[in-house]
Amino acid sequence: MVTCPVVIKIDQSEAHGDVTVQQFNSSQRWGRALKSLGLFWLAAAAAILIPVAHFVLVPGFFIAGLVGFSKGMSTEEIVLGGTCACPKCNSQITISRSAAKWPLSEPCMKCRMNVSITRSPARN
Repeated sequence: MVTCPVVIKIDQSEAHGDVTVQQFNSSQRWGRALKSLGLFWLAAAAAILIPVAHFVLVPGFFIAGLVGFSKGMSTEEIVLGGTCACPKCNSQITISRSAAKWPLSEPCMKCRMNVSITRSPARN
């Protein structure tokens, strides 16, 4: 886990905060992807025993396993969470766990504005 500085923007207003990011190396990505594939295929095998529904469930779980494997292999990092101040109203914004697809977007609960959160190499 790594703590990364971020820049939070609304229009021209700007603030700074921190997020915790978990990065996955190649072997961790393989492990996550194979676990996802195995769980979905195990569900597909169990669904064989369900009369009539197995015609939909087995192919569905099989395809979901392939999609989960692909997603697991492509996920290099995830945002575990963080906090920052809203640039408009200065209230605390909690950054939720999500895929690390920069820029992130989080709503401010006080002023109801969506803030854009971008990764910053260093603070000024």
